[in-house]
Amino acid sequence: MGSSHELYTRLFATLVRLCREQVSNIKQLVPLTWMVVGVLQARSIAPSKLAPYLPGDILAASHEARVRRWLKNPAVDVWQLYQPLLGAVLAGWERANIYLILDGSCVGNGRWTVWRLAIAHGCRAFPVAWSVTQGTGSVSVERLSPMLRAVATWLGGRVRQVTFLADRGFHDYRWAKLARSFGWDDAIRLPCSTTVTLANGRVRRIDALGVAAGKTGFFQSVRVTIDGQWRTHLAITWTTATAKQPAEIVAVMANRKANRRRLRIYLKRMQIEQSFRDDKSAGFAMNQTKRDDPARIERLLLAVAIATLWCHELGEAVLQSEQRRRIDPGWKRELSIFQLGLRWLARCLATFPQRLSAFSASLTPIRLPPSLPKRRR
Repeated sequence: MGSSHELYTRLFATLVRLCREQVSNIKQLVPLTWMVVGVLQARSIAPSKLAPYLPGDILAASHEARVRRWLKNPAVDVWQLYQPLLGAVLAGWERANIYLILDGSCVGNGRWTVWRLAIAHGCRAFPVAWSVTQGTGSVSVERLSPMLRAVATWLGGRVRQVTFLADRGFHDYRWAKLARSFGWDDAIRLPCSTTVTLANGRVRRIDALGVAAGKTGFFQSVRVTIDGQWRTHLAITWTTATAKQPAEIVAVMANRKANRRRLRIYLKRMQIEQSFRDDKSAGFAMNQTKRDDPARIERLLLAVAIATLWCHELGEAVLQSEQRRRIDPGWKRELSIFQLGLRWLARCLATFPQRLSAFSASLTPIRLPPSLPKRRR
């Protein structure tokens, strides 16, 4: 049995078990399974790179045509297919407090932006929902609110508490207002030029509040914007200066009391940026997509999301079974949970396929310290 069929057999049974109610015929899950196999094997989302890992003794052009037909199929409902997988992943998380991160990343040489909601997990973040828009820049609350509402409705009762995290690109107070309407906590970064009204009535820009470099400041019950339309709490700190980047103010508005814990919570937002890096240069070359339709890109990202879930699952298993040193040379962990899973999968296929466990769509709310920087050898 070839390596592609090894992966297929470990994926297909679980997809059928969890997603059979979402399709009229389980054969419709076959191309999705092969798409995930191709992404994992090729570490790319380009149809020409996926083709060699697909079954059938046919011309490469025919393989690519199969991929494109699946991407164009309007019957492939991304959210409907992904919900049961997420439900299995979050089984047993009823007492967990999760951090739901919203961020965007450009793909296709800046032609498209992928807006993703992801759950922080082991210093990385796995996808929950996504939407693709044309061009770069910010996105309106109205454009993404249907996605957030769908996720909020679906999450109800599956976890104990949700904290919504976002960068200063989402500083419009309506993002926080939307999050609070779902019963979520929020921690969102504000630009330092934002005007706030303090509890004593003083009106200041954030960068004029007198928090010196290297210090922190906490301001309770402030109002954001010149009109003071939104009441929140404000925590301020500074980044550490480097040779390439001077120190800058980090101001975080939150619905709960401003303190150091609020700043530590906001730092978890960085985990989605690391996961976007995994999707691009360190994983599946997502940024190289040449698709010309947002719906097709969203279907392609379904295969990427399932591949990511399996990598997180395998990474957890590697840590729990104390197999890390077989693929990570450091005395302490130098690889992310995603990279541990991806490299374990590659090693098993290359040496001993029987060691590779089947995809079960099961994760725990694991929390890990950041991995150490790789040493030069």
